Amino acid sequence: MRKFIFNIILVLLPIWGYSQSGMGYVNYKSYKTHYGNGNSSTYNGVTYSGISNNINELIAVLDVNQPGTTLTHQGEISAYSDGGFINGRAPRWNGEFYAVHHWGWFQPQETGRYRFALSSDDASALWIDDELKLFRPCCGTSYVDVNLTAGKWYRIDTKWQEYTGGDYMRLTYSPPSSTSYWLFGSNPNQLKVTNNELNTILPHKLDITYNINDNLDKTKFNTTINFPSLNTTTTSTNLSSNGMVNYDENNGIDTTKYSMGKKATTTAGSVEWCIIYDYDSNLGGHRFLIDDREFRNTNVNPQNVNKIQLFDIYDGDVTIYNISGFWKQYILPGDLTTEITNSNYQSYLRRQNNWYGTRAEVSFEDVEGFTPHEIILGVDETYWSTQNIISIQDIALSFSELTSNNGPGLGSGGTFTTGIEYLLGDVNQDGSFDFQDTQLMLQYLFGDIDPFVSQTFTDKLRMFESGYDSWSINEWSTNIPNTNKFIHTLDESNKEKTKSLDIAFLGDVNFSHSYQPLNLTTVGNSLSRTMSLFRENTTENINLSIEKVGENVKLNINIPINQKNITGSQFKIYFDNNRIEYVNTEYSNQSIPNFSTNRNNYVNVGSFSGDGSQNLNEGINYTINFKLKEDLQSILGLVAVTFVELVDKNGQKINLDIK
Repeated sequence: MRKFIFNIILVLLPIWGYSQSGMGYVNYKSYKTHYGNGNSSTYNGVTYSGISNNINELIAVLDVNQPGTTLTHQGEISAYSDGGFINGRAPRWNGEFYAVHHWGWFQPQETGRYRFALSSDDASALWIDDELKLFRPCCGTSYVDVNLTAGKWYRIDTKWQEYTGGDYMRLTYSPPSSTSYWLFGSNPNQLKVTNNELNTILPHKLDITYNINDNLDKTKFNTTINFPSLNTTTTSTNLSSNGMVNYDENNGIDTTKYSMGKKATTTAGSVEWCIIYDYDSNLGGHRFLIDDREFRNTNVNPQNVNKIQLFDIYDGDVTIYNISGFWKQYILPGDLTTEITNSNYQSYLRRQNNWYGTRAEVSFEDVEGFTPHEIILGVDETYWSTQNIISIQDIALSFSELTSNNGPGLGSGGTFTTGIEYLLGDVNQDGSFDFQDTQLMLQYLFGDIDPFVSQTFTDKLRMFESGYDSWSINEWSTNIPNTNKFIHTLDESNKEKTKSLDIAFLGDVNFSHSYQPLNLTTVGNSLSRTMSLFRENTTENINLSIEKVGENVKLNINIPINQKNITGSQFKIYFDNNRIEYVNTEYSNQSIPNFSTNRNNYVNVGSFSGDGSQNLNEGINYTINFKLKEDLQSILGLVAVTFVELVDKNGQKINLDIK
């Protein structure tokens, strides 16, 4: 008989307070699901019912945010056991309507292709290094091939559910050197782990996804990490094409532990060096006083005390109340009345009015921790300068909201359907969306002065860590994020973290550059915000022509006679300001307000009827005049139309081809 030798090392990372990892063990959590009676459950728009038909439903079954799911058991269990990967039946509340999550780490001893077999009744799934490899609907066995490297640690997760009837989950593997399948942990002599290995298993990682509109080049955005406590900054890292940036211990993350203050630790004594007051609801905690003499000869500054351990009553963070007097006073947060009453140190607590004299000796120790990581979003300024954040459609949509139904800006205009639109429409940031905002937007396009010229990328940016898809229409102006950074602090119990941030920009109510919220709906006449619309088949075209007349260059933009009811038009024309200079713009149609705004190396040209009473059905010709700075034989490449937008009075985009 040919004998195959195959080694896998499986190891557990405990996160529930266990003192060490167990050889051959994995973690588990088991849940009561379906309310324990088979009923379906819904949370945040996701519903599960019966046996999961897809991976999202299975994940929902094990989500404790679901009202039908409850965590009932957790701990460590042998991988080679009925409750491990032999049958998956970890300790649980019942034989039906339950689900189990197993996870741990394994180390292959061969390099090559491994075939994993996942069997279950009911649905199950397998992840390796947080990447979904298999989803197994009920019932049977599924296989997946994975290339692995000998000696490298991999995380493994299985999730499975039992609805009714038979119940099992079995995970086996076939190594490169064999076609036989092995149960995880079937050879305990080859399973070993030490605590010192854990840091190599799970380094600190931070994966950030910036949800940025697909119309923008996400690789032009970048992040830097600033360490305020160290006064240092990393070099910038560009986002990937999907808006992600990944940090780890080799790339930006600082895993050094620094002194973060002092901890005061109490032990039973013979002198009342401390006082603890009754709970004060106004303070949200108890005043705790330490006699100044306890600090003498310690070189400890009372201002640096940020943690206190008081007998068996409290052990955690504190805030300073008053340290200017003889008694150094701190706030122990929360109502600790029960803990005080039930303390085993009653003989050291003397009740007096509304406080306790506390016989305790105080010692101090350093508090070490990770320095906060300040993640800052930036952008390539040259690229950013080419973007039309506020366009004629933004203005048309804003006017439509202000002039229809019960507006202005009260959430009932009929055009805006999310709180984010009001937030972005409030370009003067006074907490009210009104005609002052649209006037500024008009001035931006029409006027010679740019009211936003002093605003940087950060001034216009709105970065949301949460709430973007459900931002209140009625209370949209409260707690608006106005920063391009967030704080990340490392956590030993949760080393691998992810972050998702939604990105928007002031004035961009049509979401041409901002991430579109999921709760944006198409109501009334406000149809598509992000794409041009054809109302009907048409052969009508916008005609462009350029000619040199003596020392002048003339660019002609012609919108022909049409039936599109165009109430707003905008063209952005870049020009080589080293060789030509802008003179003026002529309009063949004066029945509608027209504008032309020179921005140094480009011109905004167009027309707009604020109340929608005028339109461009009769057509219009814009003649943009430039003067040559030098004698040129060719005018090729001197001007370029880089942006075109046409809208009707409801803010709906209209498409005409350019010829």
